Amino acid sequence: MPIAYGYARVSHEDSTESGLGIEAQLHTISTWWRQQGELGRFSSHSWSKVGWKGEKDVGDDTSDGLYIDQSVSAYKVKLAKRPAGERLSAI
Repeated sequence: MPIAYGYARVSHEDSTESGLGIEAQLHTISTWWRQQGELGRFSSHSWSKVGWKGEKDVGDDTSDGLYIDQSVSAYKVKLAKRPAGERLSAI
């Protein structure tokens, strides 16, 4: 069975004030996944029980299926070179 993961990223604390912070992104991801389930999409997929959350290269493994990068520029650092993005890309 294919496994689904979520990914969120912010480059600085100001993102939270703009409404684009981690919490807003996680809300969007969970809402989207729930709606897909209600529509019968991705019924052959399960949500992962593995994730990672951190800032720069310091962080912890999680059990929520979410990979979160904080304080990482999307402009300067490609996904596979970001701490959480690198871990997610290696799956």
